[in-house]
Amino acid sequence: MSQTKAQLVEGFNINPSAPADTLVIDSSGRLGLGTSSPSALLQIQGAGSFSTTFDTWSGDFLFVDSTNTLAGNGRYGPGISWGALGTSNNRQAGISSVQTETDSNRVGLAFFTHPSTTASSDIVEALRINHSGNVGIGTTNPSQQKLTIDVNSNNTTAASFNGINVCNTDNTTNNGSVITFGQELTGNSSARIGAINTDHTNGSESQDIFFGTIGAGTYSERARIDSSGRFGLGTAEPVGQAYIAGPNTSNFGVAAEAALNLAALNGSLANRIVNLNFAVVPTATNAVAAIGMEYGSQSNFGNGDLIFGTRSVTTDTVPSVRMRISAQGNVGIGVDPSEKLHVDVGAPASSDKKIALFQSESSRQVYIGWDDSQSAMAIGTNTNHPLTFHINGQNAERFRINTNGDVTTTGDSSFVRNTNGFTARAGNESVSITRTSGTPLEINRNTNDGNLVNWFRGGTAVGDISVSNGTVSYNPFLGSHWARLEDDSKPEILVGTVLETINKLIDWRIATFTVNGEQKISTYHGPANVGDTVQIEYEGQTYDAIVSLEEDPTNSLNKHVCVKVSDTAASAGVYGVFLGWDEDVQSEYINTWNDLYCAAVGNYFIRIAAGQTVAIGDLIESDGNGCGVVQSDDIIRSKTVGKVTSTIPQETYDDGSFLVTCVLCCG
Repeated sequence: MSQTKAQLVEGFNINPSAPADTLVIDSSGRLGLGTSSPSALLQIQGAGSFSTTFDTWSGDFLFVDSTNTLAGNGRYGPGISWGALGTSNNRQAGISSVQTETDSNRVGLAFFTHPSTTASSDIVEALRINHSGNVGIGTTNPSQQKLTIDVNSNNTTAASFNGINVCNTDNTTNNGSVITFGQELTGNSSARIGAINTDHTNGSESQDIFFGTIGAGTYSERARIDSSGRFGLGTAEPVGQAYIAGPNTSNFGVAAEAALNLAALNGSLANRIVNLNFAVVPTATNAVAAIGMEYGSQSNFGNGDLIFGTRSVTTDTVPSVRMRISAQGNVGIGVDPSEKLHVDVGAPASSDKKIALFQSESSRQVYIGWDDSQSAMAIGTNTNHPLTFHINGQNAERFRINTNGDVTTTGDSSFVRNTNGFTARAGNESVSITRTSGTPLEINRNTNDGNLVNWFRGGTAVGDISVSNGTVSYNPFLGSHWARLEDDSKPEILVGTVLETINKLIDWRIATFTVNGEQKISTYHGPANVGDTVQIEYEGQTYDAIVSLEEDPTNSLNKHVCVKVSDTAASAGVYGVFLGWDEDVQSEYINTWNDLYCAAVGNYFIRIAAGQTVAIGDLIESDGNGCGVVQSDDIIRSKTVGKVTSTIPQETYDDGSFLVTCVLCCG
């Protein structure tokens, strides 16, 4: 229908001066405004360009206005609506103007959708652009940011929350999508948060989240949360639940080169603590354990102590400080340290308490502790091992306490007499001092004269070695010989009995045998000769043993002779008087020797024959029956045994013989 053929309809007018084909309805019912060949049901065509001037319409192809004067914040203006496919007269979507402030000149756009499946339901505003250009999705008041999204949902399942979906539908492994934060509209230099699709497989999809920044114009990934929930800072391959890859630096304590810095907020910091807590149950108030830095001073850049705490109970209580490293570098365990290492385990509570335990495997333990029974500090082994002390290296042992209580500087786990050093043997054993050369023992008294050594028996003083005006004396003095009976027997001999020598030297024979691979040595008293095999009884078993001599490798001479009870009157072979049997057992031997001590010179006793009358100063000789009788003269001769110093009998034997004191002089 052209202008010349138009029929006038009430309410519809075409100005006669309008250009030709201003309005055309073609044979298909398509309406063209400014075109005679509309391609769509409605096509508007013109030559103008849109202007931002409020009253310039030359570029507007459609202007929707309203004469409604009911203005107000939030009121909708004129709009355009759309129906659904296959229906009519039902508004399913739309766009309208909307007043977005109290000032009616501040107008934005509202976009409407129809979320319901019921055709008669109202359309709902889904998006708004306010007068400032802020975009709101799900909200009518996007006043805070350029884009505001309100999902307006009561859903509490995180995996199905609504929001923004930035995706990549291509199935290439390790591709991704990002949200970028640029400084310009174009270019790749931008910080970004993105996802990496490490697995596209339906039902087993996996994604990493990464965070990247720009530094000096170069993009770098800074952090990542992988598909297993592991967090990596400075690494794209986190190991463990959290992994921080810090700078590779040779500097210690430089804040800018740290993998992690912990600090307190500004304010009063003295005696305040910055905590790193462990094993905090979500419902708990307190940590199970913690490491903290306690500020000591706020002066200048401040200082403080490093503290470590745990709790021994399972209740929700604050951890107790167990260890502290002070600002001065002192380490304290159970105490605020005043020394480089300060340990306090608390009161012993009437029992022993270990302060420190050191071990190499559970079977090798050394400890420092408190011996409450002795009210003393204790250093010892917690297992059956010696305690050793070293100087200048692990192999430079200088002192040892063996498991049997022996104290030694020899380094031997068992006593070896010929090893150089000092050994104090526990129990009924001896003290040994050995040197290859030089003086093994020196005793010095710096000031006045007096005793150098005191001797005791059963706690009672029995003698001493003293010095007076440069002269050393042995008090009281008695010299004796080692001796043995000819048949190596051990009969009863009365103290003070006169002994004389026989023409036979003593030899010390031993019998060596093996028990379960361990060598044993027994003293031997039988008739077998050196090299013979003999039978030895040991702990209820019989063993074959080889007889040999115990020899001193440094001395081939033998000065020790056998003796007998004197059976020759006035014998010139008198050797002394019987003192006692040598009952000491050498630790390396089983059994004892049948050796005796023969008192020969010095202050002792002599057994006088029954019926003899003696006087002080009398010289004594043998009566040929083991007793002494008065010598016929007062000249000391080869037959003289000693000189009487007291006539008071000290003991009288059953045969009437008796003991008197004397000075022996036959040695």
